[in-house]
Amino acid sequence: MIVAEDGRLATGFLVSQNEQLVVLRTTEGVTITFFSNEIDEILAVPESVMPKGSLKALSDQQIRDLFAYLRSSQPVNY
Repeated sequence: MIVAEDGRLATGFLVSQNEQLVVLRTTEGVTITFFSNEIDEILAVPESVMPKGSLKALSDQQIRDLFAYLRSSQPVNY
């Protein structure tokens, strides 16, 4: 999660970070770029982005397939 100096909040996966820029990708696949000098705080969010209870409806094989896919794939940008 990024807290900008102007009060904006953004959550996503850290794509890249250097001295000038920080780039996040949201769960919807949107890329958000911040200049480093406009960031007040960068926080690690301890909770998963997967909605709670999502795995309950899946079989053991479906869960294994899901995790295999997540390990081998990058988010798709539309």
